[in-house]
Amino acid sequence: MTESKLIQLLKTFSTEEWRRFNEFVASPYFNKKEELVIFSQYLRGLAPKFSPKKLSKVEIFKVIFPKKEYDEKRLSYLMNYLLELAEKFIGWKLIENQPTVLELNTLSAFADRKLHKHYQQKFRKTSLKIKAEKISDQHFYLNQFILADIASKEFDNRMVRTFNGHLQNVTNHLDHFYFLNKLKHCCAIIDRQQVLADKYELNFVDELKNYLLQQNDNPPEIDIYLHVLLMLTEEKSDEYFDRLKVLFKTHFDLLTKPVKKEIYFALINFCLRKIRKGERNYVSEALDIYQDGIRSEVIFENGFLSPWTFTNVVKLALRLKRYDWIKDFIWENESKISEQFRENALYYNLSELYYYTKDYEQALDHLNRVKFSDLNYHLGSRVILIKIYYETDEQYALTSLIASFTIFLKRNKNISSNLQKTFLNFCEILNLILRNKEEKNESIKTKIKETTLLTDREWLQNILEK
Repeated sequence: MTESKLIQLLKTFSTEEWRRFNEFVASPYFNKKEELVIFSQYLRGLAPKFSPKKLSKVEIFKVIFPKKEYDEKRLSYLMNYLLELAEKFIGWKLIENQPTVLELNTLSAFADRKLHKHYQQKFRKTSLKIKAEKISDQHFYLNQFILADIASKEFDNRMVRTFNGHLQNVTNHLDHFYFLNKLKHCCAIIDRQQVLADKYELNFVDELKNYLLQQNDNPPEIDIYLHVLLMLTEEKSDEYFDRLKVLFKTHFDLLTKPVKKEIYFALINFCLRKIRKGERNYVSEALDIYQDGIRSEVIFENGFLSPWTFTNVVKLALRLKRYDWIKDFIWENESKISEQFRENALYYNLSELYYYTKDYEQALDHLNRVKFSDLNYHLGSRVILIKIYYETDEQYALTSLIASFTIFLKRNKNISSNLQKTFLNFCEILNLILRNKEEKNESIKTKIKETTLLTDREWLQNILEK
């Protein structure tokens, strides 16, 4: 029973949601089966762990029907009914969190019932409420479109033979809703295509770009996503990157938090792609954007700083040799990481810092404290260890580790093919450098430059030059 759809859904309920759900089930409007009220109250007492012992079907049946013999078929029906109520509850909860949707539905009902006085009063209130919203996102444009569409329908219902100005509003707001969503999804597709070999069809993209570039009054969010698209697709990508940063800063307070997060990472990913192509000026650009996102906490996940964002910031600052700054950053921000990831992120990044400052003893000490519960730490730690062995001329330990790491990469089925290739290429090129004769330097240099999937490219280039 613990694997049933009902229990899997109920496991996601918070304490407050359980209270509301029990009220929902007890409401005769939604449910007239008294046994479902008992059933939901009993399950609430087992949440959130839902011990398998207490989830015995026989035991549950006794609680609901104390004087009847166990009937599995009847219990299955009740589970299905309760699942339907739980599904309906989370749907209603979303509507409650979007009061404008409920008001628009009421307004539409007034128009259908030809209740003109009710409609006029509700229309004025709803219009003012939507226009007063400072944040313009896809919901804002959708609400504007629905409001204009209802107004046009109500106008036609009154059979007035005059100009229907609402029709123009319908098309304008529909355009805005379409443009914004089209831009967002095009940006997401193009961004994925630059990392993965995904195949998508993108229709009307050039026409959309050309049309919007000719407009002088694009809404801020549409203008921002237009520049994300231009940054990803045009030759003058640097100019559009700079323009996007200005637009983002100018309209920052008008954007929702999810949109702000998307734009931060669009800018960061653009910088990272430039860095991979060898454009070092984008290292400081990416670091500044990361810092800004961390200060505002916009790029946090569920209220916490991601350990990977934390690590990326350290890696960028290491490339700029800002060692004192990194030490301060680590100790000032490690408490912002979720407790379950905090220690690993702390020790791993301190080990990298000490490696770069050539304090190899401290680097090894912190590296030994990293728990390999996450594959990324396992892979990253092996690379740091290889680099330490190289720098300290521990040749036997170095060659042994490269060999064992290569075997680990080839045998581990949990590593994606791209990630596996990234680290295998590192081991292969390092082996070439270790066995290198001077006349082969140029061919190895070319291999380092042209190998697409490769970790620590700059380090390999540096040791080859030395």
